[in-house]
Order: sequence, then C-alpha cells, then structure tokens
Amino acid sequence: MNFQLIKDLLKENGLFALSVAFLLFFLSLLILVTPFYGLVAWAHGVSMDEFQAVVGGEIGDERSYLSLLWWAQGGANILSWLVPGLIMAWLLGGPRSALSLERSPSLWSYLLLILLFLACLPLVQIFTFSPESFHLPSWMSGIEADMHALEEKAEAVVTYLVARPDISSLLINMLIFAVIPAFGEEVFFRGIIQQRLGKNRNPHMAIWVTAFIFSLMHFQAYGFFARMILGAILGYLLYYSGSLWPSIIGHFLYNAFSLLGVWLAVRYGVIDEAFLENNLEIPPLIGLLSVILFVGIFWGYKRKVQGMQGFNR
Repeated sequence: MNFQLIKDLLKENGLFALSVAFLLFFLSLLILVTPFYGLVAWAHGVSMDEFQAVVGGEIGDERSYLSLLWWAQGGANILSWLVPGLIMAWLLGGPRSALSLERSPSLWSYLLLILLFLACLPLVQIFTFSPESFHLPSWMSGIEADMHALEEKAEAVVTYLVARPDISSLLINMLIFAVIPAFGEEVFFRGIIQQRLGKNRNPHMAIWVTAFIFSLMHFQAYGFFARMILGAILGYLLYYSGSLWPSIIGHFLYNAFSLLGVWLAVRYGVIDEAFLENNLEIPPLIGLLSVILFVGIFWGYKRKVQGMQGFNR
C-alpha cells in the first residue's frame, strides 16, 4: 500500500487512526517497554520475577524499591503513550499542527485553569468508588474479588511512592506522576485519539468516547468514572480553546494538586500512610460547592478563550 495513502487515511478516517494508534501502543509495549523493564531490573540488581512482583504491588520491607518504581512508572508512560503519540503526529504532518500545539491561550486563561482545577478536585473525587461502595452482581463475585485485589496492589504502589514527607520525593513524584503523564497521555488521547475521532464527526461524541478509552486504559475500577469525567474536562479544554496546551497544563495541575495535598498532609501529620489506602469521601456540601465553582469558572474560561480565538462553540 502506498505510504501517502496511509497518511491520507490517518487524516481522514478516525477509526483507522484509532486502530493504528493502538497498534503502535501495543508494539511499544512489546518492543520498548518490555526491554526497558528488563534494563531497569538489571540496573537495580533484581530478577524479573522480583521486578514484576514489586511493580504489581507486592512490596516487601527488606529493601527500598523507590528508584526502581520511579524509573518503571516514568519510563513506561513515556514509551507507551508519548512515543506512539509522537509517531502518529509525525505521520499526520508534524506534532505542532497534528497535536494543535501551534497556538497557546493567554496568561489569564492559564490563571483560570489553576482555579478551575482547584475546584475540580472534589468534583472528580465524588465519582470515585470506595472498596465498600463498589459491588457487582452476585454472579460476578469472582470478578469483583479480582478487581478488588488489583485495586489494592495498585494502591500499594502509589501509596509507597507518594506517602513520603521529604521534598526530594515530592519533586520526583511531580515529574513521574504530573509532568510526564500530562504530556504523554494528553498527546496520545486528546492530541491524537480525540482529534482523529472528531474529524467530520460530532465533537462531543469524540470527547466522551476518548474519555471512556482514557479511563479504561488505566485499568482501575474504583476510579473509572472519576477518570472519565476528568478526561472529558480535558477534552473540552482542547475543544473550546483549539489548543492542546490547556489540556496538558490542566492534566498537570490536577495531578500536581493531588500530590501536593497528600504530601502536605503526610509531612505535617494530618494523615498517615494507612489512611491513604482508603478513598476520601467528599461531604455533600463540599461536593455541591465544588460543582458550582467549577461550572462558574469553566464558563468564564470558555468565554475568555473563545473571545480570544474569535469563534463560538
């Protein structure tokens, strides 16, 4: 098949682009992520069996696995999301144009983003299940037990990494859990998937389908709806601004605020590591206030960016 024809199909056919993007994702897991994991295990003097156990949440007390997990988390995100996203962008004509990176909203718009994602934190948390509130039908009890076990292991890894009061750990966690995912996941999901699905189709459908895929690919049941809501918010930032930069900055702000809140609470003894293993429940009044603030700030942000770009959506 002619290479130019493939590039034209990628530009015009959203489902074809989606298929190619995920083909690149799975190839990156096989060709890049797997060897990278082996290199990380070798560099830290552990076997692959031990590496897989630690990454899977079975973390013992006999040694520190901080460096290993930081490298594994950060490297996997770059290789599995950012690299395939950039390859797709190159095939579509270059990152700046394909990813909508050519223009950036004003400084005032970014200040509104800070307020928006401060208000967004309780709103998204409302949609997060706790272990006690997540239940499947009785005939799916086996699946529910497996999902609970996976959630506990994932939570064990995150808690091990973020429940640390020192500033150096905070800065590294900001890089691993805020900066890298903001670029990698936004390039792949909003920059490629959403924009290709929205080509000649209903943009709102593209936003929500992408948000669904975004949440599904994190393989975490408790936070599925919360992450889907976050994905939709990030998708609408791209849609209304016409630029991927607000989605990247917004993703960074959400993760950074979450990390900073945990770090401050652990550092000053407000919560301990055991408390982090349970999801926080948002009081109804705080949740309602969060919704009102978010809607008001988002409306102001939409008017601001649309006024600058000279269009209405």
